[in-house]
Amino acid sequence: MKNTDSVRALTLLLCLNVVASAADAPPPPKDLQPWNGAALTDWANHKKAIVITDMTANVEPSDAFSSSPKKGRWLTIPYEMRPDSGGHKGKAIWCGYEADPPDVKVRPGVKGWHAIFVGTLTLTGAWVKLDTDKAPLWCNNTIRDYYANSGDTFLKAAELNEQSALVFSPQRHGVGTPGSERSKRPAGITHVTLVPLTDAEVERLKRDRADTSHRTMVATHDGFSHICDLGPRTVEDLLKETELYRHSDFGTFILHGAWSGDKTIYPSKFGHMPGGELEDVAQRYHRDFIESIQHFAKQNINPLKVWIDGAHDAGMKVHIGMRPAGWSYYQPYNGLWDSPFYLNNPQWRCVDRTDLGSGETTRMSWAVPEVRKHMIDLLAEQVGFGADGAHMVFVRGYPLVLYEKAFCDLFKAKHGVDPNEIKDDDPRIAEARADIVTTFFKELRARLDEEEKRRGDGKHLEISAMVLKNNESNIQYGVDVRRLVRERLLDAVYISLGGFGVAPNATYDEAFFKDACGSQGVPYQPMVNPPYDLKGQAAHALELYDDGAPGLSVWDVSKGDPFTWAVRSRMGHVDETRWRSDNLQLEKLPRQLHFFKWWGAQRMDVRYPPYWGG
Repeated sequence: MKNTDSVRALTLLLCLNVVASAADAPPPPKDLQPWNGAALTDWANHKKAIVITDMTANVEPSDAFSSSPKKGRWLTIPYEMRPDSGGHKGKAIWCGYEADPPDVKVRPGVKGWHAIFVGTLTLTGAWVKLDTDKAPLWCNNTIRDYYANSGDTFLKAAELNEQSALVFSPQRHGVGTPGSERSKRPAGITHVTLVPLTDAEVERLKRDRADTSHRTMVATHDGFSHICDLGPRTVEDLLKETELYRHSDFGTFILHGAWSGDKTIYPSKFGHMPGGELEDVAQRYHRDFIESIQHFAKQNINPLKVWIDGAHDAGMKVHIGMRPAGWSYYQPYNGLWDSPFYLNNPQWRCVDRTDLGSGETTRMSWAVPEVRKHMIDLLAEQVGFGADGAHMVFVRGYPLVLYEKAFCDLFKAKHGVDPNEIKDDDPRIAEARADIVTTFFKELRARLDEEEKRRGDGKHLEISAMVLKNNESNIQYGVDVRRLVRERLLDAVYISLGGFGVAPNATYDEAFFKDACGSQGVPYQPMVNPPYDLKGQAAHALELYDDGAPGLSVWDVSKGDPFTWAVRSRMGHVDETRWRSDNLQLEKLPRQLHFFKWWGAQRMDVRYPPYWGG
């Protein structure tokens, strides 16, 4: 460990690749950090930082290292950074895909509040936490422009004592779905940078964390792909999914407990935990998913309950969601998707009009009381694990009712005509579907009322839904948002601006949702675009706010780039988001990259370095 003046000379921040900084923009409003702490320059004492350069000193266990690649060990690599990158000398630790070394604890030996940055090698990632944290956060370096660099990744700001330890872990399971940010990759840590906080910064942090008024954002979690990515094996592995939101502006967690149809990630009385019977799978990550949920089942650990409790601990309320469309899928993927309820009850499936060239579908009909009961039984079971409400994921759920016998019988009893004999867009058909959907919500409301009585804590269990972006798109499938709100069957509405079933050329109708929901005191929150382009996403968020949105929802939230996350997780602060959009170069992030003079036994700052031409 080096705490000497020469090591403190972070000077200059080692920011060889700083392409944007707070200095490029007008001064921010009082107390606002331009990059929400993710940039070293966000902290007043960044030039007084302490840098720990030897990742093998003051570390437990002391025998976790090797000077050559070995199973069960971290490889140590001595390094010296270029003078313009700080000139630090130290030892990095690294492990590949197969080493599976133990977690290591590094004790910084400092007291007081500090901003913690972790130096990660290019194209590596590691899980990092304080030993007092519930779960670690993902720290990674995605910069491909340069070989053999290390980037400072912001972990968190926290109060340390002399016994505090940072814990480093590799990604041990899961190969990751295609494009996953956390697919299994090497882990490499070069150094830790600790920036002492000023009294004013500590006061700002405490005040901000105590203020929950900005936690207006909603995060969805599909209950499937994250397990595929990580292949979790422990409760702590599961809690990585909720720890992310602590001290963020996300206040609601939409957890898809039935990730497709009636499929679950735990042994259920009503749903189906799939995969155990499959001798072959369509994708490698499907096997990771199956092995993970089976592992938890054998340990009597319910991942759904762990996530519910974890989200509560992070200060969020939880709605349990169901995707009513995913009863099956196309071959060979249907092996993981088909459930016994679906396979054993073909008579209850939706059937389309034959004059439209279709016929049977892979949907289960809400016109069938047994189907509604089956779905509500499963939702009630999952809400009973401690959630704050139930949620229908209609953006992954249409159609709900078509022209199957159960619907036709109901329609003929009311209108005296077979619906197959009238036009598909006859308003009576949408109205009849809406009657059925409303019946479902009434039945669900009754079950949640029973759960409220069972709990006896006086808290109202909510019902929410993720719907398409205008009334026409939803009502053609029987989801009459205005009616459901008016009849007190929806407590919150989240709006996907894309999704399956949206009407052609449809645009987001904010005025409709403001009138149908907002006027009745029911919050409605449109979905901001996915985080592929931070500048574009910030602009889109502000456009939605300016149109009147009281909050935002985000589909399948993941951390992604640490700067992207630092800004996106703060978008409940509208004024801050507006300042950042107007004044920061959001497309050019202030990365602090360090380049090496020596990396191991090889000289890197020469005209023809080892990677040159490769």
